[in-house]
Amino acid sequence: MRLLDFATADVVIHLAREVAKAKIYPAVDLRTSHSRLIATGAVGEEHRVVAEQVRRVLAAALWNAGDPPEAAADRLMVERARKLQNYFTQPFFVAEPYTHRPGTHVSLDEALRTCRDLGRPTRRHPVKAFYFAGGIEEIRNRAAAAQ
Repeated sequence: MRLLDFATADVVIHLAREVAKAKIYPAVDLRTSHSRLIATGAVGEEHRVVAEQVRRVLAAALWNAGDPPEAAADRLMVERARKLQNYFTQPFFVAEPYTHRPGTHVSLDEALRTCRDLGRPTRRHPVKAFYFAGGIEEIRNRAAAAQ
């Protein structure tokens, strides 16, 4: 069930109650939100390729399915999707009063690099390390502290 649908400037952002229930903020449904700006070439080639890779991982994982996947490859895909979903909860400056977490600026280059790496089965940090994390250094520090 969708809370709100915004359609401006060829961008559709779906806010979903299921995502909010999972304590993922902003509660954007990453599988159904999209932007035609990516297809038109308004963003760079790397941005377009990474965005498509992320969408494929999220679509293939179906992390909202109740039963855990049985095949090892499927479990890895679900883990990568959860990491991406958590990574997109970066702490925003406007959310500081609500989350009580300082806002963080993550450059476009770092965000693209991290998303590209998460789309591959190379990152071995725990899923929890990506929740409300700023950049990759913060993720690495959290993963090291968790061990």
